[in-house]
Amino acid sequence: MAREKIRSIARLRGLTVLPLTLESIHHALDQCVAGGVTRQSYFDRQLAALMLREGIPVILTENDGDFAGIEGITALNPFA
Repeated sequence: MAREKIRSIARLRGLTVLPLTLESIHHALDQCVAGGVTRQSYFDRQLAALMLREGIPVILTENDGDFAGIEGITALNPFA
């Protein structure tokens, strides 16, 4: 099911699905250790690591607090 969701998102015009690399995973784990992040927030840190690798400085999310304190990333809540 998750794989099909990714495929359907990848078919949207103007979007690029970025690969998750081992380097990004290590960076995410380093962020977790440095920030005392729990298991629940790991996937946010994984996304942040991917964003930093790809030079993407802004994320639109309802959960802007999940990205607080991550240097190089600005989280904006479009519904606030």
